Amino acid sequence: MHGAEAPKLQPLVLSAIALAWIATFALPFALRLFPGAPVVTTVLEPKHTGNTFPLGNGRFDLVVDAHLPMSSDRQNRQLYYALTMTDGAGASHRYDGELGDRWQTRRLGRRGTAPVHLEHLSTSHEIDSPAGGSLRLDDVTLSGVPNATLSGSFYRHRIPGAAWLLVGGILLGVCALAFDLWWDPRRTPTAALVTATATGAMLVFCSSAAGHPGLRQVFGSTIVGGIGECRRRVSSPGWRDGLRGHARSHPGAQLDTGCDGGREPPGTVRESRRRCQARGQATPANAAGSCGSHSSAPQSSSSWFRVPISIN
Repeated sequence: MHGAEAPKLQPLVLSAIALAWIATFALPFALRLFPGAPVVTTVLEPKHTGNTFPLGNGRFDLVVDAHLPMSSDRQNRQLYYALTMTDGAGASHRYDGELGDRWQTRRLGRRGTAPVHLEHLSTSHEIDSPAGGSLRLDDVTLSGVPNATLSGSFYRHRIPGAAWLLVGGILLGVCALAFDLWWDPRRTPTAALVTATATGAMLVFCSSAAGHPGLRQVFGSTIVGGIGECRRRVSSPGWRDGLRGHARSHPGAQLDTGCDGGREPPGTVRESRRRCQARGQATPANAAGSCGSHSSAPQSSSSWFRVPISIN
């Protein structure tokens, strides 16, 4: 009876795990993308020094927006700002940075070019106000772009700290690895890899200083988190030694990389020998061998940028 009921419960359990996983990682992204209504919005100019902002206690995000005058010239402009504020306990805090825009030239085909306008007009500063009370603006300094103005909006910081996010990501990674080992220990731990990539993307995105993040920042943090995790995994000595040991003990094994079927593309013998000579090791007889050995098991020439290999 137990064997008959297991297939019916298995899809429900997998669906619950998948929904919990998605909700856990989607919540920090949603809180960062949608911070809610601002508590206070003000103009940050030297003539407005002395103003007080009733924030209360807790952590806040000060989003600074620069407003540059219209310009017909394609010149790079940098606005430097420095803000000095005093919290309810009497402690002084300084927040500074640079905002502006710049022009670049992008190639179109072999001969064509096109100008590209890049803008960086907003940034975010985290403010901790444990004593509560009001925040006073003491000094504002603007330089670099004449007639430029600055505005600030205070939002409640609702995202957990980086340490909590890291601990949560590690716990989820351990659970995902246990799930992979329970599901099939011979396969690549796909759930653990995806969890580690999502953790890296979450940390990069939530710790960024973007004033108004969007989908572009989400995609960028996902790429950065994925590249960092893949390079960390494939650069570990245990992973490489285990792969070479398997190639020596199973000369005819077929390695599945998930990208090109595990076979070395033709014409890479010269590249393989060049890499081995740069390491000071014996060159293989063919492209399939690894440095220092003549194993006949095929290996990929670009394995440094691949996910760990699954051996079936």
